[in-house]
Amino acid sequence: MFLVLQKYISIIIILIFITQCNANDIIGCGGFVKSHVSLDFSKIDIGLYTKTGSLKEKTECAPTNGYYFLPLYEKGEYILKVHPPAGWSFEPSQVEVMVDGESDKCATGQDINFFFNGFGITGKVITAGQKQGPSGISVELVNDKGEVRTTLTTVGGDFHFTPVIPGKYTVKASHP
Repeated sequence: MFLVLQKYISIIIILIFITQCNANDIIGCGGFVKSHVSLDFSKIDIGLYTKTGSLKEKTECAPTNGYYFLPLYEKGEYILKVHPPAGWSFEPSQVEVMVDGESDKCATGQDINFFFNGFGITGKVITAGQKQGPSGISVELVNDKGEVRTTLTTVGGDFHFTPVIPGKYTVKASHP
């Protein structure tokens, strides 16, 4: 009788353990970094942040297809952020996710994707004999089709263009 009772208790303990394991399954958020041009996706990280900005997890994208996956251990509000090299532009740059463990994008296995917009071009217009340049100088970025984008230098002479699709460009600075 004691052995039979001991077997039943063991079975009950195992069933409770299995139930607890299933109740605590780890879910995660995943998706792709996508691009219309060839990129080295391994240079791109995806970070999972709390709503207050604390980093919970970080992962690299797969080098060939841009896939990423981040495990989630707790329900709550999170922010996924793409961390590309300086000068690379993505849309969106971050995505807010409310993880309820049942109907959210992560729990239902939906991809959360980031799309490459282009690179950034930065530079500085410098006054002769000085380390800094003037603000308000017109800088043009002209592609090989003759299309022109214009910006003005900021304090110190800095300028930037983003996003810029790969190609051949000419940069021209002028002051009225």
